[in-house]
Amino acid sequence: MEKAQIAIQKQAYTEAIPYYEIAIKEKANDEIATFQLDQTEQFILGIDTMNEGNITKAKDIFNDILNNEDTNSFLHKDASEQLDEINYLQTTYSETEDAIDNIHQLEDEKQYADALDTIDEAKSNDLSHVYLKTLSETLTDLEKAITEKFTLQQDKNKINKALKEIKLLGENKEYKDAITLIKDTIDRDMLNETRQTFEEELLALKTEYEEAIEAEIQARKAEEAAEKRLKSMYGFWQHETFANDFIYIQPTYFTNLVYESDVSFQVDVDKYSFDGDTFNVHISGGNVLDYTHKGNKLIALQGTYYKVTKEEIEETYPYIDYDDFKQGAFGY
Repeated sequence: MEKAQIAIQKQAYTEAIPYYEIAIKEKANDEIATFQLDQTEQFILGIDTMNEGNITKAKDIFNDILNNEDTNSFLHKDASEQLDEINYLQTTYSETEDAIDNIHQLEDEKQYADALDTIDEAKSNDLSHVYLKTLSETLTDLEKAITEKFTLQQDKNKINKALKEIKLLGENKEYKDAITLIKDTIDRDMLNETRQTFEEELLALKTEYEEAIEAEIQARKAEEAAEKRLKSMYGFWQHETFANDFIYIQPTYFTNLVYESDVSFQVDVDKYSFDGDTFNVHISGGNVLDYTHKGNKLIALQGTYYKVTKEEIEETYPYIDYDDFKQGAFGY
């Protein structure tokens, strides 16, 4: 019996069994040895049951041992400690279940960072016991799934941020910078799902901005051509039949003067414009004088005029006074 007690004291419960059996053989009907053998076997069963994860049954076994006033004091203490461990396991189980419910809710709300923090907090507890194995595996599975979702969310957030910057550049007509950012965004490392979500839109914007750049180029060319054509209108135009009939075009005024006669008019010009071959002279009051312009010909109701230089004019009128054509020389 003494050796059995020493083994119990050392928590070597299986070693105590043979000593109790020997004591019973040596002394038949030894009630104390029989009782303590039974208690020790029940304690070992409780440990085995607990290790199998059947906490409820193990708790009942240890409570029976604890509540028997004849239980060995060392076994009594050990049973109490096992019950403390069971209470810890049950509390941890309940708290982990609550944490998992909270994690699922955070996942549904797409609050993945908070969900992962909650997982880390739950896993900081010792979940190695078989009783907690299912919960531990659930947390591991959730961590993997939510990490993937969080990574995808972060990936998409980065692309969305770039997309906003790209569209803002587009709105500001900074197309070249927008296209550069599109290329950088497409070339960056991203998850396949992110690429599938955004690549089509990014490429469509790239095409749109390339077309906008080309449209700007063509518009500039058209504007330059129109400006060049308009500048070509400035100067003297001479009637093909009546050599003394001149039109003089300047940026701010338009003169039609039949030299050495009383036929003349001059108007202040708001602007000039072209509509195909029609040359429009916009004057004050919203009125417009229309002429047809083809090559070096300006066609009016009174006939056709040709562009001429001062030298060509002076061949016919060497004594011509150009002051007569100046703005304000006479009124309409």
